[in-house]
Amino acid sequence: MGVVTPLVCVFRVEANVIISTRVNDIRAAQQLGAFVILPIILVMILASRVQTFPLVTLALILSGGLALADVAMFYLSKARFQREEILTKWK
Repeated sequence: MGVVTPLVCVFRVEANVIISTRVNDIRAAQQLGAFVILPIILVMILASRVQTFPLVTLALILSGGLALADVAMFYLSKARFQREEILTKWK
């Protein structure tokens, strides 16, 4: 949890940056950002309830996947983020 939780937080922030480039309101961006993180939370809850894999193996797989997703989301959010457009478009 000490590795997965920070990776999920970084993923959520990067997802919110990408979502904020598409919507016109900050509240809508926050609400849509919550839906992005739900599949990851569901995987973590399912893994804690149904132990098909050892938890250490699952944590390593999940943290590796999240680390790769974080790197991909960083470059995607860096390419999509336009500060001036957000400042002039949002109400």
